[in-house]
Amino acid sequence: MHDSPDTRLSLLLRLQGAQDEFAWAEFCNSYHAILSRVARSIGLKEQDIPDAVQEILIAVHRSIEGYVPHPHPFSFRGWLAKIAKNTAMNYLTRRLQRQASGGDSAFERMQQIPDMRQEFDQRWKLEHQRHMLEVAAVNVASRVNGHTFAAFWRTSVLGESVESVARDLKLSVGAVYVARGRVMAHLQREVKQLEASESDSEHASQERKDSHDGCSNLQL
Repeated sequence: MHDSPDTRLSLLLRLQGAQDEFAWAEFCNSYHAILSRVARSIGLKEQDIPDAVQEILIAVHRSIEGYVPHPHPFSFRGWLAKIAKNTAMNYLTRRLQRQASGGDSAFERMQQIPDMRQEFDQRWKLEHQRHMLEVAAVNVASRVNGHTFAAFWRTSVLGESVESVARDLKLSVGAVYVARGRVMAHLQREVKQLEASESDSEHASQERKDSHDGCSNLQL
């Protein structure tokens, strides 16, 4: 996953065009993790998460042809979040309704659903940010020295001490700090590039849609 999966123009157009099994496989692979984490965050049980994610993907598949890019950047992200929220919360509601007769716990959770719907957007935003950082980390790791990335990852992500990592990697303490700073700078640039790519794809997709609409009105 060395390119941003987020609204890349090529993938978006392939999803909206004729049936493209490879495009859907790529989309599912790119978004399965974030959809699973969001489903988990609203309280779905582990055994229910695969079914909930499957329902979200089916809803996207049914709706993608009607998706119209908006001039505002990241509109695809918002469109996908709306589908994910409605589908996941409906799935959770059905599950709780079936369980409500079995005790007070399910009934109490049903009472919390309106609040959970309001919190969903924030959960999605946080998970999407995590998703972008993961993509950026994969990209950066493929371009920097292995020891350099390991020094960053182990100290900044895994929380290991600079001293212990320096000993393991046979680096000076100063070199670990330098490596960590370099990778962090690379990550920040990578995230900005991914976001810019996402925005560019939205605008390009909008232009293609406008061009298609204009042609459809011509009398031949």
